[in-house]
Amino acid sequence: MGADFSNRFWEENPDAVIAVSPDGKVLDWSRAGEAIFGYTREEAVGRELVELIVPAERADEERQILGAAAQQDLVVYESVRRRKDGSLVYVSVSTKAVCDAGGKLQYLLSTKKDTTHLQVSRQAKLMEGKYRQLLESTPDAIVMVNITGRIVLVNSQAETMFGYASGELSGRPIEMLLPNRFRTAHLGHRARFFGQPRTRSMGAGFELYGLRKSGEEFPVEISLSPLETEEGALVMSAVRDATERKKADQKFRGLLESAPDAMIIVDRSGEIVLVNSQAVSLFGWQREELLGKNIDSLVPARFRDNHPGHRANFFANPKVRSMGAGFDLYGLRKDGTEFPVEISLSPLETEEGLFVSSAIRDISDRRKAEQKFKDLLESAPDAMVIVNRSGEVVLVNSQAVSLFGWKPEELMGKKIDILVPERFRANHPTHRMKFFASPKVRSMGAE
Repeated sequence: MGADFSNRFWEENPDAVIAVSPDGKVLDWSRAGEAIFGYTREEAVGRELVELIVPAERADEERQILGAAAQQDLVVYESVRRRKDGSLVYVSVSTKAVCDAGGKLQYLLSTKKDTTHLQVSRQAKLMEGKYRQLLESTPDAIVMVNITGRIVLVNSQAETMFGYASGELSGRPIEMLLPNRFRTAHLGHRARFFGQPRTRSMGAGFELYGLRKSGEEFPVEISLSPLETEEGALVMSAVRDATERKKADQKFRGLLESAPDAMIIVDRSGEIVLVNSQAVSLFGWQREELLGKNIDSLVPARFRDNHPGHRANFFANPKVRSMGAGFDLYGLRKDGTEFPVEISLSPLETEEGLFVSSAIRDISDRRKAEQKFKDLLESAPDAMVIVNRSGEVVLVNSQAVSLFGWKPEELMGKKIDILVPERFRANHPTHRMKFFASPKVRSMGAE
């Protein structure tokens, strides 16, 4: 019965019982070892214990403990160990040296008790007393998680958001609040956060989703903050349901797509954050190629040095206006070709900060038409002067230059009144206004 009892004790012990050689290799592995760590006896025997279940950052700790047990006969400690699937468990470990009759070390016998739920209870009690009132006053859903990924504390907003009853989430793995397709990768993300804890947004640049108890997925925004306690490191996650914002974003994107012009939205640094299909067609880039690219890459090289300064000026004084008023503007396609453009700028205030929306129109056809008109103007036998409603000269031909003796650049933008003798100037604006009020082909000055 003694041998039978020993075998049953080995196999039925609820704690993992592991025999380790003096050089750290697994010699035997109980059934509970498989239940706790996920490895079968066949998978474990012959492997180094440190490589098998010890997180990389705690490898030296395990080696030191095995060494201490060999010297001191018995070592008891609490730590964290890794399961086959990459998840972590809290363990209480007792490691004893087993020697022969001559005192020579034969192997080390180690029992490892899974204390994850006990540790969660201790952490929950501590956090409950310190933070419950604060968490309940926060509008966002708050979920506190320990290094093993177990939920330590949530506020009522989180329970409502995810559809769980009070207390139902305590001690459960955080991955249960994620859709299945994200769970495996999340183990690695979580381990990296605890390896380098800092306050930041989660999944920057990616679409994040939560999973309700009902199985319904919903978009979320998550901010992470590390929290050091006497019961170990925790991470506090502030979770916000982004459903309404996503709907608004989709509506905005729909409006952007329906715009006749190419639309490009950039942030303060000039990084492109949103484009419509017209912009994709106009510049010849794929949408995913444009997103994240600096807007300067769509500007011909000869204009790039000055462009960041112009952008900074706009963000310093944001208002709806035309870009480069009075200047010829050009865009640059992916294939290197340039084309003339007109650009309207509009500030766009969002929760993420100020952006600028650029409406870009290819005016190549208009420029061709203008050039054709200028050529016709030059071919006219008479001096031709074109003015706008305010009387500014906007176009002249060479015959007008010769006739009046001004250079073209001297006339452009000047009032037409400078070509009228001084004794007639006082009445000239009135005559011009009457013409614009009733425009028709006629001789000037006719009664």
